[in-house]
Amino acid sequence: MLVLGLDTATPASTVAVAEVTGGGLRGLAERRTVDPRAHGELLAPQIHATLMEAGAGPADLAAIVAGVGPGPFTGLRVGLATAASMGQALGVPTYGVCSLDGLGLAAGPGRVLVATDARRREVYHATYLDGRRVTEPQVARPADVTVEADRAADAALATMRPQGLERAQRLSRLAISQNPYDTAAWLRIASADAVAHGRLTATGVAALSRSYDLVGIDPYVATWRTAFALQHWDQLPPDVKAATRSEAMAVGHAWTHRQKMIQALASVRNPKARMTAALWAERLRSSDNR
Repeated sequence: MLVLGLDTATPASTVAVAEVTGGGLRGLAERRTVDPRAHGELLAPQIHATLMEAGAGPADLAAIVAGVGPGPFTGLRVGLATAASMGQALGVPTYGVCSLDGLGLAAGPGRVLVATDARRREVYHATYLDGRRVTEPQVARPADVTVEADRAADAALATMRPQGLERAQRLSRLAISQNPYDTAAWLRIASADAVAHGRLTATGVAALSRSYDLVGIDPYVATWRTAFALQHWDQLPPDVKAATRSEAMAVGHAWTHRQKMIQALASVRNPKARMTAALWAERLRSSDNR
C-alpha cells in the first residue's frame, strides 16, 4: 500500500511517499523545502509534486502519516490540518507520529540525542536508544538539556565513594557525547575530580575551564560554580580566574541573585581566596547603595 507522510513541525515542509509491504518500507519520492514562514503556501504543491514523482495520485493512498511535533504551532497546524482534511476527503486513516521519532530512527544504533529548533533560543529534544525513544520530548535551552546519563551521574556523584566518583565522570562524558553543550556535565567532572583527589588535577581544571566556554547557565548554578572555583583558586590558570570574576560580577549585579552570590562568596573557606571573595562581595554590596 502507498502511504503519504508529511511534517511541518520544523522550519522545513517535508513530504514523502512510500510503499509499505510485508517486507518493509520503500521510499518512492520525497521533497523538502526550508522556509519557516511559508508552510501554508508550500505544503499542498509539494504533496502534488511528490505524488507525481512517485507515479501516484491521491486516490492511490491507503493511509496518511503526519508529524505531530513538538514544534511551533504556526507551522505545525498546517501539516495536521492538511493530513486530517485529506484523510477525511479520501476516506483513508490518518496517523500521528512524534516528529522527533523519525529523526531518532534515522540516526541508527546507539544512544542519540535528537534536537530541533524551538525558537527563542530553545530546542525540543528527546533521547533515543537504537532508534527507540527512551525519554519524553521536552523543551529547554541547549545548555539545560538533560539526558539520562546526567541523572545517573548525579546519583553516582552523591555517593562520594571512589567507584561512584569514577562512574560519575564516565557518565558525565557520555552525557557530553550526547550534548556537547552540557555545562553541568563538565562541572560534575570537575567536582568528582576534586573530591577524589582532595584538589583539582589537570582533568578537573580542564573540565571547569571548558564549562566557562559554553553558553550561559542558570544563575543558581553560576553561584555554585563561583564558590567551587574559589575553593580551588590557587590551582586555576589566569583565564579561568578571569572568567570566574566576570561571572560573579555579572550574576551578582542582577538584584534578584545578588544575595545568593554574596552568600556563595561568604561560604569560601580557601585561605588563599578569602580576601578575593570578600572584595567581590563588598563590591556587590556597595552596588546596593548606588
